[in-house]
Amino acid sequence: IDFAMDSMSNEVYKAHHDTVYVVLGFASPPTDQQAANKTYTEKLDTWATHFLKGKFVGGDKLTIADFKAVPLLIAAMQPAVKAKIGLTVSDRVKQYVDDFCAVVPSSKMLQSAGGYSIVEFLAGKM
Repeated sequence: IDFAMDSMSNEVYKAHHDTVYVVLGFASPPTDQQAANKTYTEKLDTWATHFLKGKFVGGDKLTIADFKAVPLLIAAMQPAVKAKIGLTVSDRVKQYVDDFCAVVPSSKMLQSAGGYSIVEFLAGKM
């Protein structure tokens, strides 16, 4: 669990910054956006391959690592990210986020919070 969180922070997050944060308006675009997208996809796919052997990082049980990863990943899979920079995430990552949201009632705030959720904020970037 610690390794999954460390990997998300140290491997995936930098690439998230150079892609999703650009769409959110929190970071300037990198010199080569397509290369940044490729790096993000590779790092995220590696993370998913190593840590999503079951439904969640902990197999069938949620762990703190899932609560760390999902807010970042739900942002990455939004239509505005694809429309603005051409980034897409794998079906496995989408299923992981959907599975998490299905069993964590409070995750609704990631999708709907009176216009202030991650999903709503990104929808405003279209």
